[in-house]
Amino acid sequence: MLNKDITTQRTLLRKYEPADQVEMISLFMDKVVNHYMGNGPCKTKSHALELFERIMQLYEKPLTDRHFEIWAIEIHKQLAGHFELKESEYTKNGELEVVYMLYKIHWGQGLMPEILRAINAHANKMNRQLIATIDPENTRTVRALEKVGIAHQKWVGEGKDRTLKVWIERMDDF
Repeated sequence: MLNKDITTQRTLLRKYEPADQVEMISLFMDKVVNHYMGNGPCKTKSHALELFERIMQLYEKPLTDRHFEIWAIEIHKQLAGHFELKESEYTKNGELEVVYMLYKIHWGQGLMPEILRAINAHANKMNRQLIATIDPENTRTVRALEKVGIAHQKWVGEGKDRTLKVWIERMDDF
């Protein structure tokens, strides 16, 4: 697991720390923030705590043999969000999926395109292509991805599992 700190103009992506537990649980249980997340918000504090504990274990040793990096997004020394870069059921060889969420107070400030550009540069060093799987009704995410650049997109899956796969333009000169 790489999981080195990544700094942007306004944010720090860093490993979670034990002191982040209460804020992360709050973030993962927030119904508005998690509205478009695949599994939705955590329904109980114990489930959110279990996720936090799994994240902390990932830093000690990977739980899987697939690429998986996970960061706390920090702004002004406070937890502002969550970011994952991983191989998933939607990725093919050479692709990494981005999954993220920000506390609502940080929406609309251009933070996610800023972070995505830095993650894109990080992925390019590994010769990896970024993808995202999104609900097109999630207009905030669509706008963030458009600001970074969408190379192409297509529907994947079927029925209720159908999602839009978006390939993010590579940024070789970041």
